[in-house]
Amino acid sequence: MRPAPLSQPHPHPHPHPGPTPELFALQRVVAGRYSIVRELGRGGMGIVFLARDVALERPVAIKLLPPALAINAEYRARFVREARAAARLSHPNIVPIHSVEEHADLAFFVMGFVDGETLSARVARGGPLSITDAIRLTQEVAWALAHAHGHAVIHRDVKPDNILLERDTGRAIVTDFGIARVDGGPSASNPGAIIGTPRYMSPEQANGEAVDGRSDLYSLGAVAYFATTGRAPIDGDSAAAILARKLLVTPTPLAAVRSDVPSRFATAVDRCLARDPAERWPSAEELVVAIRSAGGGNQIAAPVRAFLREADQVGSEVGNALGASTISTILAILATVMPRPPGDLFGISFVIVMYLAVTFSMAGLAGVRVVQLLARARRLLEAGYGHSAVRPALLGEAREQDLEKRAATSVKRTIAEVALGVAGTVGSIYLLGAPGDAVQLLGFTGSVVIPVLVVRRVLEARRAKGGWWSRLLRGPVGRWMFRAASLGLGKRASLPAMGEPTSVALRHELATLFAALPGPQRTEFGALPELAVRLERQAELLRDRTPNPETDRRLQSVVAALEMLRLDLLRLSATDVDTGDLTRDLDDARRLSDDIDARLEANEEVRRLLRPDP
Repeated sequence: MRPAPLSQPHPHPHPHPGPTPELFALQRVVAGRYSIVRELGRGGMGIVFLARDVALERPVAIKLLPPALAINAEYRARFVREARAAARLSHPNIVPIHSVEEHADLAFFVMGFVDGETLSARVARGGPLSITDAIRLTQEVAWALAHAHGHAVIHRDVKPDNILLERDTGRAIVTDFGIARVDGGPSASNPGAIIGTPRYMSPEQANGEAVDGRSDLYSLGAVAYFATTGRAPIDGDSAAAILARKLLVTPTPLAAVRSDVPSRFATAVDRCLARDPAERWPSAEELVVAIRSAGGGNQIAAPVRAFLREADQVGSEVGNALGASTISTILAILATVMPRPPGDLFGISFVIVMYLAVTFSMAGLAGVRVVQLLARARRLLEAGYGHSAVRPALLGEAREQDLEKRAATSVKRTIAEVALGVAGTVGSIYLLGAPGDAVQLLGFTGSVVIPVLVVRRVLEARRAKGGWWSRLLRGPVGRWMFRAASLGLGKRASLPAMGEPTSVALRHELATLFAALPGPQRTEFGALPELAVRLERQAELLRDRTPNPETDRRLQSVVAALEMLRLDLLRLSATDVDTGDLTRDLDDARRLSDDIDARLEANEEVRRLLRPDP
């Protein structure tokens, strides 16, 4: 995922300040396999942590069932059962669940980590989505629901906080499938309670009745309404008031709240919000068809369309400028070896200088236009559109149809123009050696202008077929351009450094935590930094060996030892506690390190003995 996975979904996206008891308990269970980086957020239904997958060195999110709910055996069993059911889902618009685990009094699942923000955070930050984005989001969530319903999984809590917008692509990704609600009924730990989000739940769910896929479609309609208008379709001063209104009130039609919404899309959303499930769309697949008819799939946002127009013009000018620069350079080289009349050294030198002047001026012009396009890309980024929005737009249907028409009539004409251009260029170069300043000036002008026009025609023909400039903008060059344009735009929430091995990251954190200890404790545990470096080196040696179960087990043991030391130092920095745990873990880590050193030395000795004698 970009990894599949930043800002992991949660009702409260801000990290909890400092380490918590749940973090300590979970880290001890997963040490060696996952290294917890920080808490991302918590709510009544779970605590979400950002972590590293030690084996794959990728970011993941771990959702822990709150201890207050985990002690209820029935609730815990349902949590695990439904998490495992959701883990069967595999869809690009659904956050993948990698594993579901139970350990003692802990129940949790590991899922992909999405670099982005929730829909609620996006609307809070920038207001309602554009029409195009709202239609696309609704369509992508409907795809996800169709996939889930096909596997007999009902979400039961579709809401803006459970929909992530991936930062790089804008893709809508749904999380918490089948987990936030238990069978659509009351909580196992609190019979009679209705668990969910009143603003987005269906009337039958609010009434405590059994739900099916049409309940999810009601919630999706409420989410689409929110994404388009910035408010829920039915609201109130309290949860009880909202639930009561769900059973009695039909929401104001979407088109009456936002007049620029396409009528077909507004009608599709309004049908989702029907109080009677029988009046809603029968399935998510049929909703997708209705959304497509609203034209959501082919629309290009106005800022992106403006950028494409600018990019198209820049591509033409850059191609012309680079063509002129290249041709002038070649002609300048040819001029140095051309036969010239005796005593005409000054005239030829002047021609060479003019060619070089054209070379540098055209190259400079190309550079200026690229810088201007970077500025345009920067404005596009500030508007919330990145390379991921430009790339599919370049392949949009309207543009492709226009290019096909241009390409169909250009081939024969281009061949004829190239032939005439070659003849004209040769004739112009011949005039450079003719007597008379006016004739030579004419030859110089023709030798530059004619081939430039030919190159322009060839490039235009290739660009009409989706050629060089379109490929550059769609590929790595376009991605680099947008990365360069994003410099200095301000801090954006992003992943912590995940490129380095987990053992290296842990050793760095240990050094920081150790340096923050009071002087007496640094003296008491003075051997810790050296031991941490030793464990890091051993982890690197084990990581470089041929993978096998024994090596993997020892690598996990080394990382787990570093984790235990980190947790001990975190406790010491958080509260004034007994240092006995740290002393014991230091002794255990030292014995583990000695054992691994001995085994590594023994393995090296065996390889040395088996090595053929030269």
